[in-house]
Amino acid sequence: VKDLAKACGKQCIVFNCSEGLYYRPLGKFIKGLACSGGWSCFDEFHRIKRSVLSIVSHDILTLQRGIQSKEASIFLGDSDIILNASCAIFITMKSQVSLAEKIPDNFKALFRSVAMMKPDTRLIAATCLSAKGFQLSQLLAARLTSAFKLCRDTLSQQPHYEFGLRSIKSVLELAQELKKPVGDDDVGSEQ
Repeated sequence: VKDLAKACGKQCIVFNCSEGLYYRPLGKFIKGLACSGGWSCFDEFHRIKRSVLSIVSHDILTLQRGIQSKEASIFLGDSDIILNASCAIFITMKSQVSLAEKIPDNFKALFRSVAMMKPDTRLIAATCLSAKGFQLSQLLAARLTSAFKLCRDTLSQQPHYEFGLRSIKSVLELAQELKKPVGDDDVGSEQ
């Protein structure tokens, strides 16, 4: 969500949810999003109490209806606010099990479910290499991801070492910068 917001040029605030969260501060936060047009990702949303979710679902429904009907302002909580229709709310949860157990039905209806899986780094690397003009993209991707897997499995497990997709992407971007355009050296040697 943060990367999507960055690509769209939107401010995204990640809100870490907890059991101690009450409806008033959450309602004020939603009001701020509605006014500013920012995006928010409520992380680990399943931790919020069910009673709080029931109250907050009304605010989110009011916000969504205001956006859908292109209202200039909406009544949210106890005040009338100017609505910036570019605001968005996303939630993350640990699993579908927590969704089924914890989230009320009226709240589930407000969001679309999206399941996330572990990315296939070899396929992503091969696609990026191919798009950058590398000839043997499948072979290079296999070697690169094998090297990163070997580093992840054998090197220090300290948190500042990262051998995931972000690091692979950084190496791919560097490879593109270092790659010489085909034919430039040949033209210079013939003259």
